[in-house]
Amino acid sequence: AATLKTADGTTTNLTQTLTAGTYMGVATCALCHSGGLVAPNMVVSWSTTAHSQIFTEGINGLLGSHYSQACLPCHTVGYDTNTNAVDGGFDDVAKQLGWTFPTVLTNGNWAAMPAALTNLANIQCENCHGPGSQHANSLGDTNLITASLSSGDCNQCHDAPTHHIKG
Repeated sequence: AATLKTADGTTTNLTQTLTAGTYMGVATCALCHSGGLVAPNMVVSWSTTAHSQIFTEGINGLLGSHYSQACLPCHTVGYDTNTNAVDGGFDDVAKQLGWTFPTVLTNGNWAAMPAALTNLANIQCENCHGPGSQHANSLGDTNLITASLSSGDCNQCHDAPTHHIKG
């Protein structure tokens, strides 16, 4: 809460509520969004997209030698090493598990990853919709998840020529 004083001497009180969610990963989203009666089936259609496989293919060496740890902020969920936030994102789980990006990109790297980390890998629901803990823990309150179709959401990642230009 804050009290503001205007130029004419009057005051007003303001309250701002900040909500900080944590990342859950596709396994949690799939509980409701994979073909049941609770919510629209989004997981099945997502699983056929390039977004659902980009990290997997990258660490397995299928995207060439240019794939690197620099790709992780866009190709994983909640990767934010520039902040002190511990929000359950890919970087937090990788650190907790002692996982490091492979030095050799080859078939089998994906299969060797712990399930807790693969749950946050690839481009998935929370990359666009934000941390889903409050949405999931409320049993689907749509007011507790971002549902924007703004081009700015896509352009957070798709604004870098030559191969990320489809914003």
